[in-house]
Amino acid sequence: MRGDRVKYTNRSNKSAIGILISVGLLVTLSFNFPIAAHADTISLPDGTVIFFSPESQESYHGEPILDRATATLPSIQTRLNPATIGLCNTGFGDIVVSSFTSKFDGAINLKCGDSASGYIHIRANHQPQWQAQMTGPGLWDDYMVWASRQALSAPLVALTQSGNKRCYTTPIRLYQVVNGVSSYWKTINPSVVVSMNNKILITSIPSTTSTC
Repeated sequence: MRGDRVKYTNRSNKSAIGILISVGLLVTLSFNFPIAAHADTISLPDGTVIFFSPESQESYHGEPILDRATATLPSIQTRLNPATIGLCNTGFGDIVVSSFTSKFDGAINLKCGDSASGYIHIRANHQPQWQAQMTGPGLWDDYMVWASRQALSAPLVALTQSGNKRCYTTPIRLYQVVNGVSSYWKTINPSVVVSMNNKILITSIPSTTSTC
């Protein structure tokens, strides 16, 4: 009986160790960049920042360093139309920069806007924050649009606010490519506020902690 008890205890210890190892691997792997989401990180320039949404399982890594202001049109790889941004710069507030489908408010447009809402507002008030968060090659507003799309379509939280507004947020994990390998860097929780009645995107803030 004593020998059986020792054998049983050994088996239990082995099982417990196996469970601990499995849990440890799970915790470790949970912050590794999913291979299926982006298989060609080895081809990306070092320093590239990859955005990954755990809620939608989608990723975005921008493009090699390009200056939308000086690059010729055929070579520009951007989510936003440079001609549209030009119209924003000349004061056409109602021009649609990008369109989204939100989980609770249907179609939402990011318009050029003005100092109070839209692309112009975000650029004037939050461009430095977006640039500080990504700290890598690519265009800040491409990352902003992608992260805003994730927050609207696959939010972790969506809360109504005064003034007929709703604030959407979702975690976005950031990875940096070093020697062809993507390593977990940090997580941000962008806060995206929309007008529920006007169906426009008011602002997008790359907050570490959601402001919703």
